[in-house]
Amino acid sequence: MSVYKKIFLFLKKIHDTVLPQLERRGPDAFGTHEEAVTTASHKDEPLKLSFTGTVLHLRGTLTQQPLRDKFGNVLLWNGEIFDGIEVKIMVY
Repeated sequence: MSVYKKIFLFLKKIHDTVLPQLERRGPDAFGTHEEAVTTASHKDEPLKLSFTGTVLHLRGTLTQQPLRDKFGNVLLWNGEIFDGIEVKIMVY
């Protein structure tokens, strides 16, 4: 088994263990977006990225995370750093 496969299996185990805990943490909104990324060193086996956002909504407008625009950009954030500023998708 390649070292990359071992790392993948290790990270998947962490992901599968942590995900249920995150679902309980943010009871108001939970979202996951998965993306396959091909790199020069992994042309035959794309890397799988998993973005998970949980929101415990305390004030302001609830915005589902992860936020994704039509260009494929993905945004996750900690609402406390914005002090409740509303985050919207800009349509181009």
